[in-house]
Amino acid sequence: MQLNDSRTLALLVGLELSVEMTSDFIQKEIVIPVYVHHIICGGFTIMAIIAFILVVTDLKWIKILSLLGWNNIKKFYSKIR
Repeated sequence: MQLNDSRTLALLVGLELSVEMTSDFIQKEIVIPVYVHHIICGGFTIMAIIAFILVVTDLKWIKILSLLGWNNIKKFYSKIR
């Protein structure tokens, strides 16, 4: 794990926590549907989890996508490179 990766991970986790707390505050002050709150928090939580996996395993985005079975994206990426 490189220093830049750990800084990026810390920033993403901090961003995820701040978005969750802001969303909690907005939900209490301005009445928004609960599902909107869950979508916002869930999206940032998933981003933080993926970033953590990428940093810990030193995988690249393209390997994550190919593990998920998105071979078309892999082919498209290789054409661009």
